[in-house]
Amino acid sequence: MSKLANALNIVPEDLPSHEVIDAHLVAYQARDLERFASYFSDDITGTRNGQNNLNGIAQLREIYGPMFSISPSLRVRISARRIEGEYIYDTEHVIGHRGIEKEITATVRYKVVNGKIVEMRLQLL
Repeated sequence: MSKLANALNIVPEDLPSHEVIDAHLVAYQARDLERFASYFSDDITGTRNGQNNLNGIAQLREIYGPMFSISPSLRVRISARRIEGEYIYDTEHVIGHRGIEKEITATVRYKVVNGKIVEMRLQLL
C-alpha cells in the first residue's frame, strides 16, 4: 500500500512509510468510508485542536461519511513524517475538504497498536 501512496503523490518516496497510515490515507483520498474505517480500532479516540471530537468507530463513520460525500475532489499530501514506535507524526495538506479548494494544513499524531489506529490527534495549523 505504501507504493500506492507514493504513486498517488500522497506520501513522497523520501519519507518513511507506514503500512497502516499510508493505507488509511489512500482510502481517505478515495473517499472509501468502509475501507477507511477498517484501519481504525472500534474504540478509536481523537481530538481536534485539543478538544475531544471522536469516540468510537460509529462516530468516525458519522463524521467522515457525510464529509466524503460532499468532497468529490478530496486530496491529501504528507510533507513530513516521523515515526517513534507506535506513534506516527504527519504534517498533512488537504485540498477539497467539503468541496473547498483552499489547502488545510494540520499536524496529526496517530497511535497504531496491533495494526489499527487507536488514537488520532489533529492540530490545524
